[in-house]
Amino acid sequence: MDFLDLANLPIAAPPDGQKSDFDSSAPYAKTVWILFILFLIPTFIVVIVRLYVKRYISKQRIAWDDGACIAALCLDILFTALMLKELDYGVGKHIWNIRALSITHYRLLAMTSANLVISLNMLFTRLAILALYQRLFEVYSTSRKLIYFGYFVSVLIAVPEVGNVIGRMVKCTTFLAGIRVRYCTQRHISIAVMAFAIAGLLTDILIYSIAIFRLRILHVNNTKKIQLTAIFAVGLVALLFSIANLTFNIVYWNKSDQLWYALWVALFKLLEADIALTCACATFLPAFWKSKRPAFSWAHSIFRSRSSTSASENIFEGTKPKGLKLAELNNNESVYAHNTDSERSDYYV
Repeated sequence: MDFLDLANLPIAAPPDGQKSDFDSSAPYAKTVWILFILFLIPTFIVVIVRLYVKRYISKQRIAWDDGACIAALCLDILFTALMLKELDYGVGKHIWNIRALSITHYRLLAMTSANLVISLNMLFTRLAILALYQRLFEVYSTSRKLIYFGYFVSVLIAVPEVGNVIGRMVKCTTFLAGIRVRYCTQRHISIAVMAFAIAGLLTDILIYSIAIFRLRILHVNNTKKIQLTAIFAVGLVALLFSIANLTFNIVYWNKSDQLWYALWVALFKLLEADIALTCACATFLPAFWKSKRPAFSWAHSIFRSRSSTSASENIFEGTKPKGLKLAELNNNESVYAHNTDSERSDYYV
């Protein structure tokens, strides 16, 4: 075998009837790009809104739960950047379409470090959600105990998960390690990933159930209850992504095509983290809207006034009688716009 043949050797032989295509990109690379960015933007916005409300509207100090949200957002951005870069390394592609020589120590280290980042991301996201519950439900003894138990469980599953990833970063970041080191074989890694996926799902169910059972008997007005119900309904979507993550691991846990399904596992984890973090900060949106509503109303009034002026001018050009001055029409329109604003202001008391 000459050097050219060695350079074109895939990680694994392609299935019968297929040929290796080293120049092909990940089949769903564009879709992944869109989903990653699409879900990251609202998460970034709500975290910034949370900090703005705490610092400039409520005049409160940034607390530890705000720090958890900031840490989760930073890890979220870092994980997104790592995964988008790893698309160039072969993540999302079938292993027979990847050259064996392209799997370098640096690339394996980058792939493994992404697991470390998402593990820490999920930890801080769960802590932020539990901190939200603590503000809402701490007066209830049962809920308070469940919240503290949720803190304990979240940290309990994160410590061995992070330790497992660090161990893989130390021992399993060479191509030969996946063959020679038992700890680094695909089967052992898949078992660990599935175990932590099960533990994560059970923890998410525990955290979600705290809110559902307490929300039914929470003594707040109907408006706030509807707002909280909407937030927790969106949180259910995050729980569904956690279920999808576990389901995907069960279906593909013993498959050799690791890099292809690793992309989907990462996608489900990231979407779960994005949605959950958004829900943890969404309770600050009403306060932000209330403080900025006059400015939004003013901008909307200006837009409506200009639109009305433009429409009236078009009608005027086709139907104006002789001797009528444009200034008179503009004056009438200004009165109309003023009356419209006065009527609209009655709804924002």
